[in-house]
Amino acid sequence: MEKKPDRIPLASMEELNVEGSPPTQAKLQDASAEKDTVSCPAYEIQRGSDDATLHLQSNTSFRPLPNKPPVHDRLNLVFLILMLHGVGTLMPWNMFITAKSYFIDYKLNVNDTDVSTEEYRSHFLSYLGVAAQVPNVICNALNIFVQFGGGTLTFRIIGSIIIEIIIFIVTVFLAMVDSSSWPGIFFYVTMASVVVINMANGIYQNSIYGLAAKLPMKYSMAIVLGANTSGTFTSLILILSIAASPNLRTAAIYYFITALFVLLACVDTYFALPLIRYYRYYDRLTQKAIAENRANTGRPPYCKIFWK
Repeated sequence: MEKKPDRIPLASMEELNVEGSPPTQAKLQDASAEKDTVSCPAYEIQRGSDDATLHLQSNTSFRPLPNKPPVHDRLNLVFLILMLHGVGTLMPWNMFITAKSYFIDYKLNVNDTDVSTEEYRSHFLSYLGVAAQVPNVICNALNIFVQFGGGTLTFRIIGSIIIEIIIFIVTVFLAMVDSSSWPGIFFYVTMASVVVINMANGIYQNSIYGLAAKLPMKYSMAIVLGANTSGTFTSLILILSIAASPNLRTAAIYYFITALFVLLACVDTYFALPLIRYYRYYDRLTQKAIAENRANTGRPPYCKIFWK
């Protein structure tokens, strides 16, 4: 009589193969592994179990939702501040091109036999465009590759605004004095002022977008919105200045002084940003990310990127 074994291994129907023979040890291990990696239902993920967390990280079909910031932009203060800086980024350009009648019909409209004076009047906006846009583009590019100010946004933003304020003070002074006897000198001083102010403005524009990059996307859109409304705002200032004083000299003084107040407001609001909890939250996140990646702070290989 055949002797039966003392213990018979038990197996479920799922563990048996098609032929009905007991599964091998390798098949049992594979089945156990597949059982461990089964997709977790939503309620397990919400409970925060360790298994669900591990599976969520390994399964590409599940992505955790981003955490909402614990603070909010109360009264949209950060949004409004960046919108004001958007106005400030295009303020120098708009102030000069909008005051066409001041430069052409008042300052350069003199009884001078010099042919060059008429040349300045006829092509003033063309000279102005070259003097403004070329330095602006060059300084935008240099600010990306060279990073003026050792990479500190405060130095670049505040330094640029202060330079613009100084140039507008010079412009107000030129509006006060009588330059009818030296229109050529006035033209060259004005062009030099435009070059300097747009060099500073190129750094300012680039840096303020770098500041907004710490925040959600809508705050970059706030700068764009401010830049788009800057032309309308400047035109309203010109209309109000002329309405307040029909004299072009006095109207120009009011006009350029308004630009000074806008730029001073940009300085004040920049230093007010760290006082807002919403901005501090994202600034700390940025500083934390920079600290974690400090080992990879080498400059990007720009030559390889462009020549690739």
